[in-house]
Amino acid sequence: MLTSIQGCFLSTASQIDPLYKPRTGLSHQFNMSQKIDSESQTQSIQWTKKILLGIGSVFVVIGITRQWPILEKTYMEFIEGKGYLSLMLGLIMIVLGFSVPLFLGDGEDY
Repeated sequence: MLTSIQGCFLSTASQIDPLYKPRTGLSHQFNMSQKIDSESQTQSIQWTKKILLGIGSVFVVIGITRQWPILEKTYMEFIEGKGYLSLMLGLIMIVLGFSVPLFLGDGEDY
């Protein structure tokens, strides 16, 4: 089935170039749309991964600077410290950034 936009394109293309013959029709268009969808999905997965890793890294740096004398603290002092939540949030976001292809992808390596 052709949409109205594709039908309009085919009619204008045949008016401009009378020798214009569309390729194999719907199967060729379907393959092209699958390729475009696959490329856009890959690109969105890569952007999501970069964003999560970047924001997670910022949170980890903020958490470490707010917790700075880490070695001198006991476990409870570390948990009750000011930068603990941002540090943990950053680590979780980094792990999610690495696992984005597993959540959004279909098993391919990105």
